[in-house]
Amino acid sequence: MITNLNDDWMDSTLWLEEWSTSRPALMTIKIRVFLQKEASQTLTWTDSNNQIQTTQTINWDAASWGAWRRDLTRVVNAGWSDKIWLEPMSQWVTGRNGSLINNPVAPSIRLRLRIDCDVPRKAAHVIVRSYRLPAPAPGQTAAFARSSMQAPFNERARRCSLQGNDTFGYLDTNDLLAKATGQIPAIHEFGHYIGLSHVNAANTPTNTNAPFAYGKLGSYTNLH
Repeated sequence: MITNLNDDWMDSTLWLEEWSTSRPALMTIKIRVFLQKEASQTLTWTDSNNQIQTTQTINWDAASWGAWRRDLTRVVNAGWSDKIWLEPMSQWVTGRNGSLINNPVAPSIRLRLRIDCDVPRKAAHVIVRSYRLPAPAPGQTAAFARSSMQAPFNERARRCSLQGNDTFGYLDTNDLLAKATGQIPAIHEFGHYIGLSHVNAANTPTNTNAPFAYGKLGSYTNLH
């Protein structure tokens, strides 16, 4: 049975094999993304140690823009698909055609995430401002800018979306590379978009970007 669930921030398709308890249900969440190409500029932000940081971006060319769109889609889809399982709060008691079944179950629902970066701006759930950073020189560590994503589970962002205002994310090309913790920033940021916080955010209320917010010191827990 295919059931379409519509909301103002995402599209969902729930595939329920309700008459087969041996196979999990599959739920696919599709996020429509408009990638906004940003020109060369200097980005400035304050890091978790309250220090001013700057990064110089460069202009996009056709080849790098096409590669960014393809690679972002591939990395995020692979990073989140089949990583989350949903557990219904009640058992299912009906089978095919609405008939009662003898052994009601609460099946696990496997979550699959799909982002579509080939949509026009007006049809997008979120606009991602995309910055191109120079490739690191041999032997040097890749530079990262300050990436973020407004989560629609945040009531302020959700109200803005309902009022027709844009919901933004900010990513750069190096956000597809793993940081020292093993975490890939683009995957991390889309985790915020579907409503997830940092693993230790409650323990770092004054600085949610402190290292401890991402996991226990010495044993980092990756968001993805």
